Amino acid sequence: MAIFPCIGMSGTGTLWLENSALHTEFLYTSGLAAGLGSNDIGLDRGQAGGGKVVSFERAGHKVFMVQGNESFRSSSANPAERRSVEDSFAKSILWGFTVAAESNGRVLVDATDFVVRDGHGAANALRPGTYRVDKARSAVYMPRTKGFPKNSEIEVR
Repeated sequence: MAIFPCIGMSGTGTLWLENSALHTEFLYTSGLAAGLGSNDIGLDRGQAGGGKVVSFERAGHKVFMVQGNESFRSSSANPAERRSVEDSFAKSILWGFTVAAESNGRVLVDATDFVVRDGHGAANALRPGTYRVDKARSAVYMPRTKGFPKNSEIEVR
């Protein structure tokens, strides 16, 4: 089941994502499509960021991207014991999306702010100095943004 079988860009530069698989775990990763041009800094083309097992959960007019705590798990056959371990360690809400539309169990969210940011943490490698993403000079790069049956790839400039 695809998480985002539909990726679309509006004329205003908004990236819309359709989610049809709430509560389904998937792997979220980031990476660098292009390098910085300096090996000393360590921001090299194709560099992969740490992967996270996440899922989407609906809360009213919001859809949260949630990361569970994978460090502590129970192998018990007892459901109550497994639930006890799950409840003992907090989940992290990585992002909150506002539902723009919904139909037949699918929700449409604006994912522009989520993807047009430094999700890879590249600014931390650029020290000394203070660096950040300038939204006025950043956008989704649609020629390399694709939705496939089992994954979606989004590139940002």
